[in-house]
Amino acid sequence: MAAIRAAQLGLRTAVVEKDAKVPGVGLGGSCLHRGCIPTKAMLKAATLLDEAKHADEFGVKTSGVELDFPGSRGSATRWSSRGPGVEYQMKKNRIDVHAASDASTDRAASSSRRGGETALETRNVLVATGSVPRDLPFLRADAPRS
Repeated sequence: MAAIRAAQLGLRTAVVEKDAKVPGVGLGGSCLHRGCIPTKAMLKAATLLDEAKHADEFGVKTSGVELDFPGSRGSATRWSSRGPGVEYQMKKNRIDVHAASDASTDRAASSSRRGGETALETRNVLVATGSVPRDLPFLRADAPRS
């Protein structure tokens, strides 16, 4: 979003993204492809399943209600790809996308590396590194359930 807004404000803009060329991932990061949006679609499926199983409490008769997990997972994937994609937004706003796993900056230039080096001359750099999960001292994300 920052790159799109910068381009809309008239700045020549480039993005260095490690997942830019990864099939099934691409631009958009974890939220779009592996996190927020697919998770919300799966939660919606769980909510609908629970409501259908308890519909008789409201006088609605249902039978044979079950979860089709592959179908639910497919729905989550479709929700992630709805609307104009991030790649489309980059092209529309004339943002250069560079696939790279790392980038380094100094006062005059930003460079991205993958099998070689490309120098991008710039006056301004916005670093958006994303995030990673962090364990709490009293609770590990992968701890066994009791």
